Amino acid sequence: MPSSTDSFLKRVPPVSAEAEDWVISCLLLDPTLIGAIAEIVSVDDFYQERNKIVFSVMVELDGRGTAATLTSITDHLKEQGKLDFVGYTWIATIADSAITTAFYKDHANIIREKSLVRKILNLSLLTAEQCYDDHESVEGFLDEVESKMFQLSLVHSRRRTYGLEELLAGAVQKIDELRANKQHVTGVPSGLIGLDRILGGFQPTDLVIIGGRPGQGKSAASMGIALYAAIQKQIP
Repeated sequence: MPSSTDSFLKRVPPVSAEAEDWVISCLLLDPTLIGAIAEIVSVDDFYQERNKIVFSVMVELDGRGTAATLTSITDHLKEQGKLDFVGYTWIATIADSAITTAFYKDHANIIREKSLVRKILNLSLLTAEQCYDDHESVEGFLDEVESKMFQLSLVHSRRRTYGLEELLAGAVQKIDELRANKQHVTGVPSGLIGLDRILGGFQPTDLVIIGGRPGQGKSAASMGIALYAAIQKQIP
C-alpha cells in the first residue's frame, strides 16, 4: 500500500492549463499585448513546455521588433528545431480558439500565482529533505530557509513599469505642489529644527537610516521623532 508521501509526490503540481492557453491565444490574436503580459509573467512562470517555448519565441520576436504572428512563430520554431515538438496543429488550434483578448490580465495573474505556489512547494520539499541532514546551527539553517523564502517573495513582487511621460507628469505636479506650499517643512516633521531644515521633513519615498554606536541613543531619537509626529502634529 503506497504511503501518503508517495501519493503526495505523484500529484500534479498546481497549474492552470486553461489560463496558459488563454494567454497564448490572446497574444496570437493581438501580438501588441506582449509588453503588458510580460510585465506580469515571465517564461519560467509557464508550466506546460509548449506554452513556455511559444511564449519565449513571442518575447524574442517582440525584442526584434517583429510581430509574433502564427507565421513568424512557426518559422522561428522551425529554425530552432522545435516545431515538431510544439506542433503546428496545436499552435493553429490555439490561434483559432482566440475569440477575444478580454481578461488577459486575469489569466496572466493566474499563471503567475500558480508559478509562485509551485516554487513555494519546491522550496518546501527541499527544506523537508534538508531537515534530515545534520546542521552545525539550527538557527543558521532557519535563517537560510527564511532567506530563500524572502528572495522568492522579492522575485514575484513585480511592479508595474511607468513610461517617461507618466513619470514626468507626476514630477511636475509634485514640484507645483511644493511651490504652492509656503511652509518650509513639506513632509513629516521630526521636531529637530536643523534636520527639518535640511530634509524638509520625511518624505514618502525616503529611506532614513539612523546610525551610531551602541548606547548612543538611536532608539530614543527614533521614538522621540515618532512621538513628536504622532502627538504634537497629529500625524498617524
